[in-house]
Amino acid sequence: MTLGDGLRVVNLTCRIGAWISAVSLAILVAVLSFSAIERYLFTQPMANAEEICALLFIAVAFLGMGDGYVRDQHIRIGKLVERFGPNWRPVAQSVGAFVSVMVLSVLLVQTFSFAYVSYQVGSRSQVGDILLWPWMSLIPLGIGLLVIAVAARGIARVWGGGKKSGEDECDLMRESP
Repeated sequence: MTLGDGLRVVNLTCRIGAWISAVSLAILVAVLSFSAIERYLFTQPMANAEEICALLFIAVAFLGMGDGYVRDQHIRIGKLVERFGPNWRPVAQSVGAFVSVMVLSVLLVQTFSFAYVSYQVGSRSQVGDILLWPWMSLIPLGIGLLVIAVAARGIARVWGGGKKSGEDECDLMRESP
């Protein structure tokens, strides 16, 4: 497997996360709409709509992060990197990627521990009695996708990934799977 193949696998994996995020958003909108209709037509809103929406929001927020990074549609601090000259800019970007991976890895471990404890104690939501650990597991899963995407871009930046002239690692990351 070449580095380009690995980047395409990362791209596809992050794209799947984004699609799950999009479906979760559609379900979230449907639940909110249904609850509002119930409230106004029957004066009785769906009892656990807020809990369901909060859990769906976890999927919406976290599972799309990796794809946002892969597509280069993320928030960044460009002014800092732009201060470096063209020779040092790739080094600054690589250092930034390394620091990001380290910080995100700490978050990954901590959120995984949180989800695992929820699994061990069988934590459930208060109103809907919904099992919480599967939803809590989406947080480290989403952070893990982002870690993989950041690490893949950092590796592509260092080793080039077989890029063509005039192409950067972002172009390789954005290729369709």
